[in-house]
Amino acid sequence: MKYIFIDESGDHNLLVEKIDPTFPLFVLTGICIEKKDYLLLKKEWLDLKRDIFGSREIVLHTLEMVRPNKAKDKRLASLTYAEFRYKFYNAVNKLLLKYKFSIVAFAIYKQGFGELFPNHPPDSYFLSFSYIIGEYVGLLDTNEKGSILAEKRNPLLDKQFLLSWELASKSRVGLVTSVDLKKHKIGKPQLFSKAWNQT
Repeated sequence: MKYIFIDESGDHNLLVEKIDPTFPLFVLTGICIEKKDYLLLKKEWLDLKRDIFGSREIVLHTLEMVRPNKAKDKRLASLTYAEFRYKFYNAVNKLLLKYKFSIVAFAIYKQGFGELFPNHPPDSYFLSFSYIIGEYVGLLDTNEKGSILAEKRNPLLDKQFLLSWELASKSRVGLVTSVDLKKHKIGKPQLFSKAWNQT
């Protein structure tokens, strides 16, 4: 069985006047990993957080990691020090090198894409998701079971996403047919909140 963990970077909004010129991209990324490897990686990741930050119960946000002086969690302030930062990233790199996983990403340059659909732009999240699921199914062995886990966004967007999934999965999600979904026993995506024990 392989999991795919999905998270976004950037804002999904395609309205030209609302695009942040400092980050005009929407990127959806999926990490595909064998369940048994994920369970080992998760344990080691929690141990790494305990060893580096003194607690497993710390949530690491990329934004706070690259701007630790603005982090809400004061334990991340240590990342402002070059020696500590080196120790942390070196430990992360060593950990990740021990495991095999695949990365699938879909990026949209929002201004150019939004201009193609000025009146009715498609849902950039579900469009990106559909591509990623196609790549994910290609990574599964014949009849191997799959499971989709995605980070929650907000109640309205989550509801829209699950409704889109429900409608699309009856026929096809991007290039993935309902037959493929059944063959791999891929059900409704599980949505989870960012938490210290979600690796």
